[in-house]
Amino acid sequence: MDVNANGTITGVQSGKCLEANGQSTGNGTKLQLWDCWGGANQQWNLIP
Repeated sequence: MDVNANGTITGVQSGKCLEANGQSTGNGTKLQLWDCWGGANQQWNLIP
């Protein structure tokens, strides 16, 4: 995976973005790889 400056996380082989399915933010939300389009459900904050 690559963590990008714009907050997206992309798969190295696929180039697709990690996103929350259905733009949900609740616990247990399924994640998927999808074409990058800049939606809020593709923006991540990684806290060390």
